[in-house]
Order: sequence, then C-alpha cells, then structure tokens
Amino acid sequence: MRYFQTHWRGDQPPIQSFWVNAVGLRLFIIATFLALTNFAPLPIVVVVTLFASDLLLLVWQATGYFRSVERQGTALGAQLPIWGGVLGLVVAVFMMISLWWGLWLATDVIIEQESYSERRARENAQQYALYVSPSGTDIHLEGTITGGVTKAFRTMMEAHPGVQTFHLSSEGGNIFEARGLVKLVEARALNTNAVDQCSSACTLVFMAGAARTAAQNTTIGFHGYTLESAVNLVLFDVEAEEKRDRAYLSDRGLPSWFIEKAFATRPPALWMPSREELFRAGVLTK
Repeated sequence: MRYFQTHWRGDQPPIQSFWVNAVGLRLFIIATFLALTNFAPLPIVVVVTLFASDLLLLVWQATGYFRSVERQGTALGAQLPIWGGVLGLVVAVFMMISLWWGLWLATDVIIEQESYSERRARENAQQYALYVSPSGTDIHLEGTITGGVTKAFRTMMEAHPGVQTFHLSSEGGNIFEARGLVKLVEARALNTNAVDQCSSACTLVFMAGAARTAAQNTTIGFHGYTLESAVNLVLFDVEAEEKRDRAYLSDRGLPSWFIEKAFATRPPALWMPSREELFRAGVLTK
C-alpha cells in the first residue's frame, strides 16, 4: 500500500514511475486481458469491474508519473520527460480502449446475441411455413416466399426423396427466391398444387410443376414487376427481370395473350383469370 502511495505523491524517481509503474504494469494488464478472452463467455459484471479498475489504475499511473517529473525533474530537463509521458499516456489510452473492446466482445451478452445474418434468417423463417405431409409424398409452403426458403426447401427435399407434389399457398414474395424454387421443382419433376391463393412470385413456382392443379375456390393472381419489391436492389432492372420471366412462362407453354395480360397488370393490383382462362392457357393441366 505504501508503494502505491509514494507513486501517487510523486516520491518515486521518474524512471521508476515510467518504466516500472507505467510500462511494466501496463504490459502485465495487457497480458491479463488477452488471457481472459480465452475464457469466454465472461460475466458482464466481471468485465465492467475490470474496466473500472483499469481506468482507476491508468489515472494512478499517469498522475504519479507527472507528479514525479514535476517534483524531481531530470538531468535532461523537465520538457522531455513531460512530452514522453504525454505520448505514453496517449498510446496507453488507445491500447486500453482496444483491450476493453476485445474483452467486451467476449462477454456472455455479446456472444449470445445473434449476428445480422442469423437475425435475418430467423425473421425470414417466421414469414413462411414449410413442412412435409405424414405420407412423405407432399410438401407444403404457406406464407411469403422470402430469403432462405430455397435453402430450406432443398434441405427438406433431400431428407424426403419420396415427395411428388408441391402445395403452394402464398401471396408471392422475392422473385429470386422463387426462381430458386423453380429450379428445384423442375429438377425433381414435381407436380404443383395451388391452395387458397398463389399470386405474384408464387405463380413462377406453380408454373414449374410437371402437372398443375388447383381447387375450385383457389385464386391464382398475376401482375408485372415494379421497383417497390426491389427498393434495396440498386442495380435491379425491372424490364430485364420481367423479360426473363416472360420468356420462362412462354417456354412453359403459356400463350402470348395470357402473358401480355398478366404483365400489363401493375402492382398492387392482380389479374385473376377465370378457371376457364387458366385451363385454356395451360396454367392448369388437369
């Protein structure tokens, strides 16, 4: 305790105050903090206590050194030790902040938090339900076609090779995810069945089916594309994306009159063709 008091009052020589009490002790603190990160996750209370203690220690180091220089001076004069001490203090502060940040990242609070990608995946997964029927021959999608649904669908298909029909109940969503589903449906030659409603991007997936069916009261809705659904995609070319999907629908056998009418409808409006029109155009196959 007396040692700490003599440094605080400036009674110790400047060389000892700087090299032993400042540099030496600071290196020990750095090594200790780095070692503690190996024990993550650390309790937040422990880390905050360490922060406070280290701040008090820095004040003790700096105050004692500058008091020592002021009281005793050196053979080289007072200016060089003072400026050297200031430089050392600046370096110590930056190192201390860096160590604090590293230690903070090792706390249980930070470690338990989700990453941005994990949070987005969880939020997207809440927008749809994807499940396989007890028989193992039918897979159902209900809700929005959003980020992650293609990956989830692929995983589920790999786990259930006996699936034959993809049942869709969706108002649409992300066209890029829809195209991913299209490739998987076509690769497995699945049949598609619209349930209650299949609109917007959902129709792309529906048209990928080898055979396409829908109950009598099911709504199948089409419309063109706008930037509203791609507000965060700076390079999104509406005309190019629409042209691509026009070509896809044409390749699937839809006549030009049907495609023109579908894409002429601007969001949020939907063109909902009659059941007769759906059969005549080949949207429904049976």
